[in-house]
This record gives sequence, structure tokens and C-alpha cells, in this order.
Amino acid sequence: MKLMGGAAALVPGLAPDPLFFAYLVGLCELIGRLAIVLGYPVRTVGILLGLWCLATAKQAHMAM
Repeated sequence: MKLMGGAAALVPGLAPDPLFFAYLVGLCELIGRLAIVLGYPVRTVGILLGLWCLATAKQAHMAM
């Protein structure tokens, strides 16, 4: 749903452009999954995805 027309409705609180952030989130998730599948160290990918989650949570709470 993130990458199919309803992306802006999925993350309405993210400013300034919800559609941009929806695509960015989808891209980060895709890169993280590919890194794990291709054998990149899971701990490193997990830490990076965790930091990404913290950054997006901070942005979402600041927009409210």
C-alpha cells in the first residue's frame, strides 16, 4: 500500500511531504531486507533499521 497510490494516506502526519516520506520508508525497508537476504551482517542492518525507526518516530511526533 505504501507504494500504490495510498501512500499519502498511510503517513499523513509526516511533514512536509507525506508521499515523499512514504516512498523513503518503503525504500529503506527494501534495502534492509535485501541486505539481510544478500548476507550483510544482520546485527548491523538491525541497528540501522532501528535508528531509522527512531528517526521517523521523532519526526512523526514532532509533526503532531
